[in-house]
Amino acid sequence: MIIGTPIKSTKHHKVWIFATTVLVACLYSSTPSSAEPEASAWNLETLMEAMAQVKSSSARYELVEHRSITTKPLVSSGKLVYKAPDYIERRSEKPLPGYFIVEKDNLRLKTEGQKERRLVLYQFPPIHALVEAMRSTLSGNIKTLKNFYQASLSGNRKAWTLKLNPLDEEMLTYVDAMTLHGSGTQLHRVETLEAGGDRSIMTVSDHGMTL
Repeated sequence: MIIGTPIKSTKHHKVWIFATTVLVACLYSSTPSSAEPEASAWNLETLMEAMAQVKSSSARYELVEHRSITTKPLVSSGKLVYKAPDYIERRSEKPLPGYFIVEKDNLRLKTEGQKERRLVLYQFPPIHALVEAMRSTLSGNIKTLKNFYQASLSGNRKAWTLKLNPLDEEMLTYVDAMTLHGSGTQLHRVETLEAGGDRSIMTVSDHGMTL
């Protein structure tokens, strides 16, 4: 159950992973064009401006998790959908079918063999913070993003790194940082480092696919 579970619970971890996968999908689905900013103008503001142009996106993802309690990496995969302004969906296919759906202030989640769970985001501040930070990135709202994270962009348009460090002390008890690597509006890889040393690596493919 999500309700009443500690902040480091498996379900909270899954919600964090959900947020990062959708962020990856939206970035990866943005096709480079002549409207992209020149290298000299590439900064966090211009990256967010590019994100704001994405009204819908879809992709496949593969997530590899390296956890201290397992001898082998955990691998999962599935599909992602984003529709502006507030609909986000992740449907897992392997190893177990399931879904996470965020629409407005509500989150629904289900794994095969379990009942659907629902929660109202504002009743769970850490999860709400994750979802709002994700939404602010998808919508290009840099002000809101900076309310939740210390965001720093390095490199140039052809090879950049965006690092997000949570500002909330409670979130820092289980997530240290998320680092995204890309070029232009294409993301190649995202790494999530959790408190305690566990980490995950996310890649996406088939961006813009029809579901």
